[in-house]
Amino acid sequence: MTELKHERSALQQMTEQRDEWKQEATQTADQLHAAERRRRLAEADIKALQEALAEQGESYDNLRQRIQRTPTADDGPVAPVLRDTLERLP
Repeated sequence: MTELKHERSALQQMTEQRDEWKQEATQTADQLHAAERRRRLAEADIKALQEALAEQGESYDNLRQRIQRTPTADDGPVAPVLRDTLERLP
């Protein structure tokens, strides 16, 4: 009889431990899924930023080409600070 009580107690402890481990595993899986969602959102943000930067770079390239094609006759005096700023544009 005492052995049966001991075995039942051991079984109850193992069952409680199993339940705790299962709960921890579920929480860890939930955290993993949340981290994966954040990673996907961050990748989407990075992609959108890269596309915006590419468009901006293309716009700057077009502007630079337009400036370079402008006839010399259209050139005129420009304040040094403005010229310096324009030349430093990416």
